[in-house]
Amino acid sequence: MIEPATASETAPSMLEAYQLGPREQQVAQLVARGLPTREIGAALHLSRTQFGTT
Repeated sequence: MIEPATASETAPSMLEAYQLGPREQQVAQLVARGLPTREIGAALHLSRTQFGTT
């Protein structure tokens, strides 16, 4: 039986297809995990002014 691929199985191909840089890949992976913007910023050591939220 053929089953649909999971997001974790297709993610590497998608990142490569869009030619994302290493930092962009980090952001995409955190977004895919469902983290809110503030947690993504904290995980990547960004200040609020760097990622544009209030």
